[in-house]
Amino acid sequence: MDGDDRPNRNLYRALWIMLGLMAVATAVAMASTDQAPAGLFPEGAGERGYTISLALFLVPVSALVVWFARNRARIDRHWTAFWITFGAIVGLWSALDILLARTFFTFPYPAATLGIDVIGYDPVKGWGAFVPIEEFLFYILGSAFIVLVYIWASEFWFPAHTLDRSEYEEAAQAQRLGALFNPKVLGLGSLIVVGAMALKAWNPLGQAEPGFPGYIAFMTVMVIVPTTMFLHVILRFINLRAMVFTLQSMLLIALLWEATLALPYGWWGYQPSQMVGIFVTPWSNLPIEAVLLWGAATWSNIAVYEVAKLFVHHRKRSVSQ
Repeated sequence: MDGDDRPNRNLYRALWIMLGLMAVATAVAMASTDQAPAGLFPEGAGERGYTISLALFLVPVSALVVWFARNRARIDRHWTAFWITFGAIVGLWSALDILLARTFFTFPYPAATLGIDVIGYDPVKGWGAFVPIEEFLFYILGSAFIVLVYIWASEFWFPAHTLDRSEYEEAAQAQRLGALFNPKVLGLGSLIVVGAMALKAWNPLGQAEPGFPGYIAFMTVMVIVPTTMFLHVILRFINLRAMVFTLQSMLLIALLWEATLALPYGWWGYQPSQMVGIFVTPWSNLPIEAVLLWGAATWSNIAVYEVAKLFVHHRKRSVSQ
């Protein structure tokens, strides 16, 4: 397996270099901005904007479902893994909404939603109906979008870089699922959280508010660390080109939805005290954590999906024996 992994490792290094260069170029381009654009709510926000904007996910997901239905025989082996991934990821983000949405986020313009609120915890008011139902629909549709786009790109757009059935079965049979746990990643997670705390205390840009960087701590503990542990196991199986295509698609929607629409129009906001204290000025002071989440969500969905595929393969193999 080590020999098979080496080309993928080189591709991952190239990807990280590319993302790093893009991040540096973006930071330089935005460095001259001193003030965020003026908010557009409530005067210019209109009504039901958050609700209607979910079409950014709903339309492509609907099209992909039709494509899957027409190619069911071709991609049938992916469906069980898709539903496992979908259930796990939606469950995680629904728990975030119920327990922590009011801790991390704000919803400045209620008229942007249907007005149907789901029970959640508010650190000041306690339990109550505080979370717009659109929050849950956002994560449900977003999770489906990421996994479906990745499968479609793997099977249709970049099939030459996807293991065929016989290659996959041979590689999956040789891969031990017991090797999923990688304790070294725990150290990485600890460094991220401690580094975030130190950065917030240092406050080099003078933007941080007193508090704990809870949002990035949640992302690290619940998203980054668990799925990064899978990397050494699923490296052989990921179609990296399909993953980059999915990431680019997700970045496009994120820039349209969050930076262009949600923050300026008051559909969604962040509690500054829960953020590290680095905000992207031209994007209506979007916290840097939100930008990191775009990539982390893409990676975590794909990682869980590839692990689910391995579990499905090993389960079917054990049943057949």
